Amino acid sequence: MGTVGYGLKRFKDTEELLHATYDAFHAVRDAVRVASRLHRDVSIGNIILVREGGQEIRKGYLIDWDACCPVSETGECVEAGRVGTWHFMSQKLLSPEGRERKPTLEDDMESLFYVVLYCSLLWLPHNLVKARLALIVFRIFEKRDWDRDQFYGGDGKLLNAFDRLYTRMVTFNEPLHEWLQTVMDYHSPQVDGQYVGYWSNPDHLDNFWGNFLETHDLPQNDRVTHDHPAASGIYNPRSSEIGLYSSEVIWLGNPCQEDPEVAAPPVGTKRKRRAPVDWGQSAAYRGRLRSGGAVNGP
Repeated sequence: MGTVGYGLKRFKDTEELLHATYDAFHAVRDAVRVASRLHRDVSIGNIILVREGGQEIRKGYLIDWDACCPVSETGECVEAGRVGTWHFMSQKLLSPEGRERKPTLEDDMESLFYVVLYCSLLWLPHNLVKARLALIVFRIFEKRDWDRDQFYGGDGKLLNAFDRLYTRMVTFNEPLHEWLQTVMDYHSPQVDGQYVGYWSNPDHLDNFWGNFLETHDLPQNDRVTHDHPAASGIYNPRSSEIGLYSSEVIWLGNPCQEDPEVAAPPVGTKRKRRAPVDWGQSAAYRGRLRSGGAVNGP
């Protein structure tokens, strides 16, 4: 029997996107709390929309648990390593140290945030011109570099967490902007430290999100299709050559011309790391993300 429902990329408006992903949030949280399992592949291809009981807003279901992993009493997966879909992995899993990291619920929560941001950039109204949209999608979701024996990435996500480098360029509808800004503040509090520690306790996000949906009139039927290859239908599952596995890996066609994707060099070739972020100097900030605290910039 095939999957019943439509992929999340078929959402019809801001209202349905935020409701369906809230359903997915409950799935990842409850899997850890009730079954001690972490999904590890929260992505646009693993959330489907299903209409139930004549409800106008379709329900979101998180599917494809093939990559899930048992979670220990510490909240970490019993297995270390990158698993999932590159575009939506957390910044820490994509970093050079990510292969040795044991994922946690916080990583899946971060992946879900990137799902909402990705869908919003491609299919909801905003102010970005074509070139700026392509650059932001590439920097946050696609970019990867090669160092010695592995691909790594996440610097766009780190920079955006640090000072909202990319999302501050975008103007969405007011409720969506409020939701994105609040969730980013929970994940990576700014210098005032108002939300320090919120990301480590999923109840904070649950309470905010549930109350937000109850108290806000969210835009309906506001879906648009922006001029980007991923928005217009290029969506080809493929295997990954970088040591991850996933039920679906999104490939967005040709990346931004001014910053092309880096391919693995031939065997025996030495290649210097090309990264706009100094990972050594950003260690303090990565520590801040782990603790939910606020620190000064590197």
